[in-house]
Amino acid sequence: MLPEENKAIIRWVIEEIVNQGNLSVIDELFAPTFVDRSTPEQPPGPEGVKGFVSEVRASFADLHVDINDLIAEGDKVVVRTTWHGIGHGEVQVNRTMIQIFRLAGGRIVEEWNEGEALL
Repeated sequence: MLPEENKAIIRWVIEEIVNQGNLSVIDELFAPTFVDRSTPEQPPGPEGVKGFVSEVRASFADLHVDINDLIAEGDKVVVRTTWHGIGHGEVQVNRTMIQIFRLAGGRIVEEWNEGEALL
């Protein structure tokens, strides 16, 4: 796939899955063999992604992620984001994260991330 197509997939992940909470598209966008290399305790595949997104959305009211930068080259997309939400105790949370996604055949197969943990 072209880098612009891969960027569109990552935009879709952030807008549809993380911001809107639509978990039904995870199976379509994440490969069955997906691995988050930065979070070894996360189960592989779409089920691990569903668990992560569900936990984050349950922990932060009004969760919203803004895309600050989105860069693609070859089979990788790098995105710098700011995560906003209200955590336990009504504390406003703002975290910046940098994620690298590798895609193959229109699906996300690997992820690496840097940034302060949300949970």
